[in-house]
Amino acid sequence: MFKLDINGIIIQEIGLCTFFIYYSLKESPTWRMIHLIIYISLGVILSISYWTIPALFQNQNLRSIILSFFAIYGFIPLIQGGFTLEADFRWDLYIKVAIMYTFYALGLFIFITKIPERYTKNGYFDYIGASHQIWHLLVMGAALWILYCGYSFAKRYPDA
Repeated sequence: MFKLDINGIIIQEIGLCTFFIYYSLKESPTWRMIHLIIYISLGVILSISYWTIPALFQNQNLRSIILSFFAIYGFIPLIQGGFTLEADFRWDLYIKVAIMYTFYALGLFIFITKIPERYTKNGYFDYIGASHQIWHLLVMGAALWILYCGYSFAKRYPDA
């Protein structure tokens, strides 16, 4: 099950970052394609290697480093695009991305601190309401937020 969890995160990260790579580099179509190809290729390679080279991901520290670099790479086009975008568009995009990462940060905080389980009797949250389930809901919330943002950006900025 854990392999599906990590693979789901990789695939979702591809989808989420594709949105802001696409819109942050609307003024630079060549760079947009370069970053999209690199990011999607990295994601596919990570996803495939996770199943074919399990020893690579067995070390928790190494796995965290690999997945962190993958997530951090998504910020490079966002920063690069910040130099060419108009101020209103740039801040609109940055706020939407910040809200997305707020969902992730809150989910990670709840998952790491085990908030519901920590304050109740053992086994009370075994089936419904565990921190892992709350984390999944917040990750899904981030995905739905970006879906909404993609729709609103496509409607407001059809020429991008």
